Amino acid sequence: MLCEDTPFNIKLIQSLLAKLSVELDIAENGKLGIEKLEETKYDLILMDLQMPEMDGFQTSKYIRENLGLKIPIFAMTANNSELEKSKCLKEYGMNEYISKPFKPETFYDLLTKYFPNFNS
Repeated sequence: MLCEDTPFNIKLIQSLLAKLSVELDIAENGKLGIEKLEETKYDLILMDLQMPEMDGFQTSKYIRENLGLKIPIFAMTANNSELEKSKCLKEYGMNEYISKPFKPETFYDLLTKYFPNFNS
């Protein structure tokens, strides 16, 4: 699932995953993402940090603390701050931190880390 509110970024992720046999659900904010998680089991969440209504920090914390899910969460943000990265990984239970813009190879390498059978 992709939690993202920016149409350009949605299109980018869709294009990166288009050549693969990957189903992608999109939630335009964290609240919608949580609603989707309560109905559907996902293998991965790509989480934008800056979204309206419920941002990626609040959403990830809710997923970990209230839903108790261990699903991998990749933070995706335009910020390239070590402090923010540390906060995502240590305080909010996210598994990875990707700064936008990123190289497709970086994205595919992370997918392979969590899904060894993944083939880009």
